Amino acid sequence: MKFYWATEERRDEIDKSAKRDQTGATFFIESISGKKTFSVLDETPFKNLMKTLVLIFLAMCIAWVVWYLCMKQLALWLKEIPGLGAKSWKLPRLWINVIVYSIAVIKFNGYFKGFVGRLVTKENLKYKKDHEESLI
Repeated sequence: MKFYWATEERRDEIDKSAKRDQTGATFFIESISGKKTFSVLDETPFKNLMKTLVLIFLAMCIAWVVWYLCMKQLALWLKEIPGLGAKSWKLPRLWINVIVYSIAVIKFNGYFKGFVGRLVTKENLKYKKDHEESLI
């Protein structure tokens, strides 16, 4: 683990760094032992599950809309073009749909990755502070 985190090479830097309070950290009294314990994060498993399910549902809905617009609706629009509506153009129309759909999926993945990154940064305030400090 020391190799992965490079703690040996950074020993002086780690020892001299100022300790910061972590956002969301609190003390609580354990019900069984009565011992005062330091809690870094509040556990909210139901809330986390609901957020995850909502995000999965939204991602699936958006993916379905992207598929519908690029494959079904675009196929109907291409059929209405006089030169492309013939049966002999069926395969080229399909390839146009596949290419447009592939580009849309790549773009959607880029936006989704950025959205998820911002969401993770928002939930992990410690990392947000580190990121803001590195930009200065």
